[in-house]
Amino acid sequence: MDKKYKALIVDDERLARKDIVDLLSSYENVEIVGEADSVSSAVKAIKNLQPDVIFLDIQMPGESGFDLLEKVNIESKIIFVTAYDEYAIRAFDVNALDYLLKPVNPERLKTAIERLGYEEKPGDVKTRKLRYNDSLFLSLNSQLKFLKIRTILAINSAGDYT
Repeated sequence: MDKKYKALIVDDERLARKDIVDLLSSYENVEIVGEADSVSSAVKAIKNLQPDVIFLDIQMPGESGFDLLEKVNIESKIIFVTAYDEYAIRAFDVNALDYLLKPVNPERLKTAIERLGYEEKPGDVKTRKLRYNDSLFLSLNSQLKFLKIRTILAINSAGDYT
């Protein structure tokens, strides 16, 4: 049997937390042990509940999800769930397991849940082919953006760059 992961949902918006709860309800290996609506309530919940995974919003009133990561020593895996794509690089700088954009695509959530059980070993690289509905994180005209693969019409090379 797969490990059961204790999950904490941290988001200041009640409806956003409810959406994640609803989406996670179909996963038998994920048990929601708590919810937090602010960084301060999340600090308490993390200390008391010791979750295996935290579904973390970035933009919250007063403090951000990144502020939470600085306030408490977190052993949990972090899956950012946010409406803002501009924080993706910073999220992976803090070793986030995944970065989901709101509204959460159920297929992307499934991929994130599958990653929970994956323990990376040295030299162990798991790859998969990109799919029609996947996105790439690119620098376009000096801006960082997510670009849906299905919107790409052509790719041109420019010297050593594509």
